[in-house]
Amino acid sequence: MGGPPPGAGLSAMTPDAPADLRARFDAEVAAAGLAVTGRDRDLLFAMWQEHLPQREALRAAAVAPEEEPWP
Repeated sequence: MGGPPPGAGLSAMTPDAPADLRARFDAEVAAAGLAVTGRDRDLLFAMWQEHLPQREALRAAAVAPEEEPWP
């Protein structure tokens, strides 16, 4: 009920992805210490790419430490 069908983001996988998105994904995977290869890496990239808009919106809405009100 609702949401994209299973595998909906898979058409935007590896070969068609912009190089900057792929580099950003690779950096985040490395920073997380994940060892993902082959099809699993492609599936993870598709999921990561699908959720980028929500992540960016949350990042933009987050209050920066210097903007937090004093108690």
